[in-house]
Amino acid sequence: MVAGEEGSDSGAKNVLLGYLLEGSRVFNRQWLDVDSKQIVPLSSPSPLDASVFRRLQAAAYALGVSRLMMASPSRELAEDAIVELAVHSNDVLGMSSRYPTYSDIIVAAGDLSFAVLITADGYSLAAGGKRFVGAFFPEGVDAAKVRFMRQGKKLAEKYPALADVALDFPPRHNAWSALHEVDPGSHVARQIELMRSFSRGDMPSSEFVHYWQEERRRSLAEGERVRGALEIALEEVFNAMEDYSPYVELRDDGDLTDAEFAAQIRSSLATLDSREGGSG
Repeated sequence: MVAGEEGSDSGAKNVLLGYLLEGSRVFNRQWLDVDSKQIVPLSSPSPLDASVFRRLQAAAYALGVSRLMMASPSRELAEDAIVELAVHSNDVLGMSSRYPTYSDIIVAAGDLSFAVLITADGYSLAAGGKRFVGAFFPEGVDAAKVRFMRQGKKLAEKYPALADVALDFPPRHNAWSALHEVDPGSHVARQIELMRSFSRGDMPSSEFVHYWQEERRRSLAEGERVRGALEIALEEVFNAMEDYSPYVELRDDGDLTDAEFAAQIRSSLATLDSREGGSG
C-alpha cells in the first residue's frame, strides 16, 4: 500500500485490532509482554489532537519506523479498513480527519512494535518498549504521568474519565527534593556520586561529562523525578556542561574554563550538602 491508501480487506483490521487490543480500550497483554512494553497516558482534548501525532512522528523517526497503520476500534465503524501511512508525509495528520469525532483511533507501527490509542474521551494511551516511550515522552515517563494527573483535575468537568485513567497509571517515583530522599540505587544517586568523584579529582572532566549525561538520560527514561533544590542543582550542572567542553581545542569564546566548570560542580554540590545539614 502507498501512503494514505486503504486496505481492501476489512478482515485485516479485525486481525490487527485483535493482536493489539483485548477490548476497545485495553491493550492485549500478550502483545504488551513482548519487549516489556509500557503504557503511558496523555491528554488529547480532541481525538484528532495534532500534538499527539507530532509526538508519534518524532518517536517513529527515532526508532527508524517508516510506515504507520491507522484504524478505528469503534463498533460503529466495524466495516472500516486499515489505512497505511508513510511517517514522513503529512498524511498522518490529514488522514485522521476521515474519522468522526466520536470514534477512537489506533495508530500502530508497521512492525507493530508500538501503538497509540487516541480516545474520544480526552486522552490517549501510548504503548511500546523503552525506546519508544523515551522518544514519545522526552520529558520522562513520570513527568508525563504527573502532568496527565494535573490536566485530569483541570479538565475534570469536560473529560471526567481522565481522573480514573490517571489512577490506573500512577508515577513510579516520588519527586525527590533533597539528597536524603534519593533512592540509593537510582540514576540520580549515581549523578550525585559522579559529582563527588569529580570534585575530589578522582576522574577527568571528559569522563565526568560523559557518564553524568548518560545517567541523566537513564534517569529520564526510568521516570525518576526531582524538584526544588535538587532539581535546581542538577539543572545547574547540566547548564554548565552546555557551556563547557573538556577539550580545549573545541571550546568557543565564552565557554567555561576547566577551573570555572569545576567550581560550578563543587558549588552545586555544596548547596545540596548544606541543606542536608540544615535539615538535621
